[in-house]
Amino acid sequence: MKTAKLPILAALCLAFVAQPALAQIIVPLVPAKPEPKKPEEAKTPGKRAQKPKKKKKPAVELPREKPQATQVALRGPVVPLKPGESTTIHVKILDQLSQPYSARFKLTADRGTITAPVAMNPGQYLATYAAPSNAEPGGSAKIRAEVREGPKPVIGELTIGFAGSAPTPIVSLVAPAGGDRPEARPARVFFKEQVEVRAGQTALLKFRVLDSDDQPMPLSGVELKADGGTLSEPEEILGGYLVRYLPDADHSGEVRVRAEARGRPLDGEGLVIVKGSGLSGRGERLGLDLSAFAGGLTNFGAVASPQFELALAYALSNLRLGVLGGFSPAGAEQVTELAGSRQASFSFTIIPIVARAGMNWVLGPIDVSAGGMAGLALVSAEVDAAGVTESFSEKLLDLGLYAGAGLPLGPGAAVLELRMTHIKLDHQDPRINVKGQLGGLSGALGYRLEL
Repeated sequence: MKTAKLPILAALCLAFVAQPALAQIIVPLVPAKPEPKKPEEAKTPGKRAQKPKKKKKPAVELPREKPQATQVALRGPVVPLKPGESTTIHVKILDQLSQPYSARFKLTADRGTITAPVAMNPGQYLATYAAPSNAEPGGSAKIRAEVREGPKPVIGELTIGFAGSAPTPIVSLVAPAGGDRPEARPARVFFKEQVEVRAGQTALLKFRVLDSDDQPMPLSGVELKADGGTLSEPEEILGGYLVRYLPDADHSGEVRVRAEARGRPLDGEGLVIVKGSGLSGRGERLGLDLSAFAGGLTNFGAVASPQFELALAYALSNLRLGVLGGFSPAGAEQVTELAGSRQASFSFTIIPIVARAGMNWVLGPIDVSAGGMAGLALVSAEVDAAGVTESFSEKLLDLGLYAGAGLPLGPGAAVLELRMTHIKLDHQDPRINVKGQLGGLSGALGYRLEL
């Protein structure tokens, strides 16, 4: 019997070894995990099998409540500030367990200036407040810290008096937890920022109406008044309201916009700085200027050419930095110095690509500008001398100065510019030599769109 098993075993081994090599890279399926066997019951005679002990369920730990800001406290000086005087403002944020809590918040002042808060310890911040230089005795400024993390904002406020007023207590407001509240009434108007505008232009003022808990309220019953000029009817926009203010034509200086609710004055005011006649910068002007020009070039009778140009400039206060590109097709008779002193007709096109840098000011109702430019002039020319035609192309240095004036019109201004350019041509080859000045005095009329 033992010897009979040997041929069978040998045949199995041979069949295993003879499998193709491809079988070696086939990934076997992972067998399912066998179910754990139940412990065998003791079969000791005379004893009952013991039931397996039940495992104790692990204790379930309830998640802790997520910490969040519930209180904002501000602390400042206890004596009024003199005009221009600075002081330190302390801000402390607490969570629902009255523990310090670090959070991002917005810190603003309706009068004067305040720096960005600096974290000193968890939940504790410092900022520097400076009273306005024109602070009147008996006046005050309201500093507001607002945390927006939960469904309702958590707000803290501090009122600082100016020299001549009594010390004011520290006020810390907490988001209401619910319950009955008295009917809300408008308490103050919060203007987003002060606005600078020149005489004859319209200023846009954005504001919100708030109750005593600094919650937004509708505009109903609130009336705006200005020291001078004209205010439009307020328009509702996202996050508040918008009013347009047009200053008087002969007015310059500060204009204050205040609010009343059924004859009762509200806290807060808007400030408009009006720039009258005289040379001054644009102040808050920041953006892009896109200009299109059409004009003509005259080289004191030697060269005449129409000009078509586009210019793009970045406006930063009253500084203008940009580029200009154009196209000038021209023709002239007897513009030469030709081999053999022969006269010739000369036609050419100029494509200027220059960088411009200049300044822009306001002079009464108009803008004035001046600056310089430098770049390349791509010149393609054709010369016809005594029946001999020669064509050539050159890349020439293009230098120039410009001065202009603009009259406000719609979203931009109509612009007139005068320029003096220098483009020197000196072409020489075995057949023909051409020298001359392709620049000169030019004028252009266009429109500048302020973006």
